[in-house]
Amino acid sequence: MTQTDLLENKTLVITRKSEDAKEFLNLVTSAGGMGIALPTIDIVPNLSAIKNAVRLILLGEYDICIFMSPSGVGVLCEYATEYDKIKNLVSVLNTKTVVAQGPMTKKSLQKYGIFVSQIPDRFSSEGIVSLFSKLNLEPGKKIIVPRSGMSNDFVTRSLTNLGLDITE
Repeated sequence: MTQTDLLENKTLVITRKSEDAKEFLNLVTSAGGMGIALPTIDIVPNLSAIKNAVRLILLGEYDICIFMSPSGVGVLCEYATEYDKIKNLVSVLNTKTVVAQGPMTKKSLQKYGIFVSQIPDRFSSEGIVSLFSKLNLEPGKKIIVPRSGMSNDFVTRSLTNLGLDITE
């Protein structure tokens, strides 16, 4: 069996939007399978929460900003662009430590001109917590995590346990 026929006669459903699933769809096809992008969630931005996150970041009171997904970056930056705040947002973020959960999130941030200074070895919530546990930050460091209200509290709880001041 070769790499090109590993998935021959197999169909895989990727539970993401087509544009977010392109890389995985290509891998499936190159292994002889057929991939179908089938989004299972719909991101509906909460304008009030987004506006508040932009406001908090622009105040410049946070030492670190953690971005957990390309979608989160997109929603936040699209709002900032629409309301003519993107230059200020990028300017403030580029004076802070910006952490991206993974390479796609980093790429999304870079698209807006935002410098990413940290990315965990494992691209997950656990990877974020592991990264911060190794950084030995002083207690009370202020961190903002612009993210979905539907997210679990693992990152917030874990980073708070490390003595960090977290705002989601």
